[in-house]
Amino acid sequence: MNEIAKTNPNLPASVAAMQGLANSVAQIGTGGGGEQYMKMTKFGEFVFGAEQLEVEEDSQWAVNATQFTHGWICWGTKAHGTDGEMLGEVMVAASGPLPDVDTLPAAKGDWTKQVGISLMCMNGSDEGIECVFKTNSLGGKKAYTALVTAVVGEVNEGSEAFCPVVELDSTHYAHKKYGKIFTPDFKVVEWITLDGMTLEDEEEEPEPEPAPKKRSRKKAAKKAAPKVVEEAAEEAPEEEAPPRRRRRRAG
Repeated sequence: MNEIAKTNPNLPASVAAMQGLANSVAQIGTGGGGEQYMKMTKFGEFVFGAEQLEVEEDSQWAVNATQFTHGWICWGTKAHGTDGEMLGEVMVAASGPLPDVDTLPAAKGDWTKQVGISLMCMNGSDEGIECVFKTNSLGGKKAYTALVTAVVGEVNEGSEAFCPVVELDSTHYAHKKYGKIFTPDFKVVEWITLDGMTLEDEEEEPEPEPAPKKRSRKKAAKKAAPKVVEEAAEEAPEEEAPPRRRRRRAG
């Protein structure tokens, strides 16, 4: 059995179930809700949301270790006349098995393995914002593997603080044809419990009650077998506009 997949019988059932994360690493290989979508651009910068806002400098993000996901994504191809189109996605909890490729629907494109990480910003202007980072690139899956392996290690040690708080960074390598290729790097700065991911609202001092006046209340607010590509092309990066703006944490 893979070393990181060993089971600690003393762990609570909810935590022990996370041992299945090791299976995700093995199946993905390295060769949702109110969350906003986050991605890394070809320039090595993390952006999120519909406006593609750049992640604030020095911000820290807590990873929900119970919400890792894995599955498949289908991108269109030039051969099918669907180049650049996202044609389908099948994602499940990483603690369970990777969906069987034979169950994927037929599509005019290529299916590749994909992983997902749920994060919440813990400081700065974006504090409390929740995002999901998904990637099917080789470098992205390597970063996912490193993060999951670290989480499983904490779980196997019996720690209840198995949620990593990370800084979002990037590394790069030189591609013979396409030059500098950036890959994500999640730098773990501390470990917290699941409860530690809940941001508590600051208590407000009660307003003095006005004399005989009534207190006002604020208003609430064609069919063919699916084609599978083992590794996503981390080669010719698609043209994309730079992030809308580079933000620094407010002093």
